[in-house]
Amino acid sequence: MKVPVPPGLNLRPFPMENPETDLHIPIFVRAHARLADPPRRREWQPKPMPQWARHALVLDTETTRTLDQELNFGFAQWCELDPSRDIYVSQEEYIFHRNNLDPQSVTLLREFARKHKLGIMSRDEFVNGGRIHRRFQPAIRHQRAGA
Repeated sequence: MKVPVPPGLNLRPFPMENPETDLHIPIFVRAHARLADPPRRREWQPKPMPQWARHALVLDTETTRTLDQELNFGFAQWCELDPSRDIYVSQEEYIFHRNNLDPQSVTLLREFARKHKLGIMSRDEFVNGGRIHRRFQPAIRHQRAGA
């Protein structure tokens, strides 16, 4: 008795005979052999990106309770990464306020800034001038050059 080979299989049968029953049963063997010591192939690895940026600008703002949430004032910290401790260390701290904030509120913010040795400026000064703006200029120029 012969077992049919499924169509499409290109396997060579190895006949096995059983003298007692006179049956011929083909055996199909498929094997995967591995080399004892395969050659080491160096796969391309991308360069690891730094996990943290060297500098960070941290902002915390207080806004009006109206739907437009207009700026009242905010705090800004320019921080630098200390890689030996994996933390950001504040280098400069500022308070900035809405351009048209009432004089009484500005006076309160100025007193707080003086007491805590913080810089203070209007929103326009914070965005268009001041030290933090100058720190961003190289990054802005780099982005424009790459665009």
